[in-house]
Amino acid sequence: MSVRKVKGYDNLYDIDVTSGRGTRFRKRREFNSILDAYAYEAKIKRDIGKKQRSILNISSIAEQYIDHITLHQSPKTVIDKKKMLFSQLLPEFGTYLPDYLTQEMIDRYKKKRMMTLNPAAFDDDGNLAKGEAAKELKGKRAVNLELLCLRAMIKWAANKGLCNDAMPRYENLPYKRPLPLAPTPAEIEAIIQATMDQFHKALFLSLYHAGLRSQEARSLKWDDVNFDYNYLHVVGKGNKERIVPMSERLAAELKLHQSGAGQGVYVWGNISSFKTAFNAAKRRAGITRKITPHKLRHSFASHNLEAGTDLRSIQGMLGHESINTTQIYLHTTFKNNSAQIEKVFG
Repeated sequence: MSVRKVKGYDNLYDIDVTSGRGTRFRKRREFNSILDAYAYEAKIKRDIGKKQRSILNISSIAEQYIDHITLHQSPKTVIDKKKMLFSQLLPEFGTYLPDYLTQEMIDRYKKKRMMTLNPAAFDDDGNLAKGEAAKELKGKRAVNLELLCLRAMIKWAANKGLCNDAMPRYENLPYKRPLPLAPTPAEIEAIIQATMDQFHKALFLSLYHAGLRSQEARSLKWDDVNFDYNYLHVVGKGNKERIVPMSERLAAELKLHQSGAGQGVYVWGNISSFKTAFNAAKRRAGITRKITPHKLRHSFASHNLEAGTDLRSIQGMLGHESINTTQIYLHTTFKNNSAQIEKVFG
């Protein structure tokens, strides 16, 4: 590193820059902050024609990045990223220049966050304690997502020329994604039958029969519904488009909803949250176990697999970028495999 704080002095820094021809420039000067020292280093590099590192700190880059994602990413993604940035990442990394991030800084952040989330699992010296408290640390996925957000922002900044280097390599905290316990067809049918209005009945059926995410349902327009060939044109994460076939039942329920709601732009206009209606229908159906609207999407995948639909087709209909994401539903075929083994060898 060519900018070093002189030990024992608050505002004294050594600037040490070597040109490509071997010429060395060394200066010891006082600066109000390390950012001023980096700015002076950048000036020297400009003067000698050497590649410059960023003089924007991570907080400054975040301001521009938020403007970018507000235009190009979904409202939910923007809310989630802003929460991670303002509550965790910027207080920790905001004053740093992205080019000077190190793996040690990232490891220190991971440990600090895990100690905050799991205070009982660490001793007074900050070491991971032994025993039951240390077996399962909560929050690993949250910390991994925070660092993924930071990495995406710095990668964007590097592509924009706001900094030179991508984020240094680091290891994610070990996290085993829990298997999605999908509602059964009987449970879903009971919930839909217990739904009091056509608006929500068609909505819940679309989550199940078309595997829609909640945000995808909210943004679905009538122009995206093709009743002639029975398919939905869905705009998913990252504005990625896909075509999902409609079942005859879903098409019929949507037509009933359309006849009552009129021809607006959006299929479910002005919808904010539908958890209240879903939970009310679940109570009327007598279902007590935890089932959320998003789990209807899990059921779409699981029940398609059980019926013999191939994994690639399900990946395409769900809009998964990676087949690895879709493979978490493979456990649902266990029932069919067990029955087949019993049939052959039982």
